[in-house]
Amino acid sequence: MRLFMIFMVCALSSGPAWAEPSDEAQYRAAIVKFEKGLFPSAAKILVPLSNKGYAPAQTRMGFMLQRGLGGYPASQTKALALYRAAAQGGDVEANYFLSIMAFHGQGGLVKSSTEALRLMKLAADAGLPQAKAGLAELRALVKKEGTEQARKTTQPQPDWLIGRWGQAEPDEAGGLRDHSGTFHRSCSDKGNRGFATIGYVGNSMMLDIIHLGTAGFMGGFSLNKPADYSIPDNAHANIYPLEWGGSWLEVEKREPGVLFVHQHMVKAGEEDEKYWLKICE
Repeated sequence: MRLFMIFMVCALSSGPAWAEPSDEAQYRAAIVKFEKGLFPSAAKILVPLSNKGYAPAQTRMGFMLQRGLGGYPASQTKALALYRAAAQGGDVEANYFLSIMAFHGQGGLVKSSTEALRLMKLAADAGLPQAKAGLAELRALVKKEGTEQARKTTQPQPDWLIGRWGQAEPDEAGGLRDHSGTFHRSCSDKGNRGFATIGYVGNSMMLDIIHLGTAGFMGGFSLNKPADYSIPDNAHANIYPLEWGGSWLEVEKREPGVLFVHQHMVKAGEEDEKYWLKICE
């Protein structure tokens, strides 16, 4: 739980391009005091900057209010308001802290792993170093949490995912299909044809998604063993294959006959896989 337990002094923000030089200079002076632990002195500079809408100062004051630093009583709700204002003002670091609050359900937020991942990825994609590390750790935590929940309770088996595990066979278009699966002739937005089938084995799930492209290319994945899964709502399924290590799969129903598949990767340097899956025309 390193991401959520360690006090992090984040990289200085240079502030938005439109900020007045005096604002940036004052902010840097405040950060010097902040990093020395002189929180009341830092707050005297940060509060006026925050009140005038300087986003990096709003983030830093949110951090202080969330933890009760500088003589202020701790307030998750006030911290949330400042983080949101800072994020709207373009401060990348604010999304990092909003992600943590969303994961824990702090400040009156409904606990949401999906929203936490979205916000953390925004910060990581913007180049925030601690968010890049945090994204991998958050995904691993989400998988662990989902796996534990899946094993504790009997999961629903929604109609939009129901299929039967079957055998692949050629289809008329030169691809493959599963004669008993839900998406027996499937296409993806990558232009590939193939087949997909999803089925339940007790309180576990099995799936096979194969796409065939040109020159014999084959992509997708097959689960060799039944995997734990959870159904957070009536449009999402999270699948946690044991053989994938910390990686996991999110399947979302976007419209009838169309799924959006997101394979969340954990290891550094690995890119997430995302694509649409639908029945071929």
